Amino acid sequence: MTDPKPGIKTTEFWLTAVSNLAGAVIALLAGYGLLTRENSDLWLALVQAVAVAVIPLALALVNARYISARAEVKTKS
Repeated sequence: MTDPKPGIKTTEFWLTAVSNLAGAVIALLAGYGLLTRENSDLWLALVQAVAVAVIPLALALVNARYISARAEVKTKS
């Protein structure tokens, strides 16, 4: 059995980090008055739209790797 990946190498880590970073940047820009409330809502909607497009692709990649790894384990035993 292999050791689990360190947290920084997982998909969950990167998805969480990117979404939190995007939210923080938008909040800072709105806080400094560089974005109005309406603009910040639009940017958040854009980030969510991108996430909706990217997350299924990331999950498909993760599932494909998992299936490949499981098949490899099963053929070795």
